[in-house]
Amino acid sequence: MRILIPSVGGLGVGVFVEWLSAALIMEGLKPNVLNLPGVSQRTGRTLSYMEIGSDGTSFSPFPTKGNIDLIISHEFLELLRVLKEGYGGKGCNVIGTTYRYYTTYEKLSLKRDIYTYENFRDVIEKYSKDHIMADIYKLGISDFSNAHLLGLLCASGYMPFIRRETYERAMEAVRIDTERNLRDFNTGCELLGRIKRDSSPSVIDEISPCDTPDLYIKESIERLGLTYGKDIRDVLFEAVGQIIDYQDVKYARLYISRVYDLHSVL
Repeated sequence: MRILIPSVGGLGVGVFVEWLSAALIMEGLKPNVLNLPGVSQRTGRTLSYMEIGSDGTSFSPFPTKGNIDLIISHEFLELLRVLKEGYGGKGCNVIGTTYRYYTTYEKLSLKRDIYTYENFRDVIEKYSKDHIMADIYKLGISDFSNAHLLGLLCASGYMPFIRRETYERAMEAVRIDTERNLRDFNTGCELLGRIKRDSSPSVIDEISPCDTPDLYIKESIERLGLTYGKDIRDVLFEAVGQIIDYQDVKYARLYISRVYDLHSVL
C-alpha cells in the first residue's frame, strides 16, 4: 500500500507519521517512510511518502504519479496541489479537511474565499475513488488536530488492517501529550457519522444581521454599510455576533464605537 501525506510545516505531520508507523509495526507490518521536507519551516510545504508491506524489501524512494492508494492531508490547498500534480486517480482514496493557511493578501481582502470544498468538490471526485472531507467549520472543530485526523482515518476503513486499540497503543508509545491526543483521536473516530459524503456542504450566500435586540448596533452597521459597501456590513455583523457570543452586548457596543472612531478620521 502506498500513502502520500501532503501538509505544511507547523501542523505536526511528523508526529502523525510516527503514530501511523508505530501502529503498523504493532500490527506486524513494515512501513518504509520518506519525508520530503522541501521548505518545511512553519507554513512551508512538506510531503511524506509511505509504503507498507509485509517484508519491507521493496521501496521506491519517491511517490509515483497515479500509483498512490491513499492521500491524507490536513491542509486543503496542499491536497489540491497533489491532485493537480497527478498523484490521485480512480484507485486512490482521499481523506482531507477544509483547514488551510491563508496568504497575507487573502487576509487583507474582503472577498469570499474561492478555495473551498464547494468549488473544488468535482476536482476531488474526479481524481479519487472515494473521499472523506471534514468541513471543520461545519463540524464546529476550530482546533482540528492530527489526532482528529488519525481518528478519522481509523473510522474510514481505508486501512482495515489496523485496529482502533492499536492506534491508541501507538499514541501511548509515542508519548506526546498523550491524554489530549487520545481524547481528540476518539472524537475523530466519531466524526465519520457526522460527515455526509453524498450531500452538498452548506453554503452561506448572505450574512444576516446578528441576533441582538440592540437597535444602536444594527442601525450603526447599516449606516456604515451604506457608506463602505455590503462587504463591510457583512464583516461587521459577523464580528458583532462573535463578540456578543464571546462576551456581551455592552462589549459589542464598545466595538462599534471604536469602528466609528476610525470612520470619523477617514
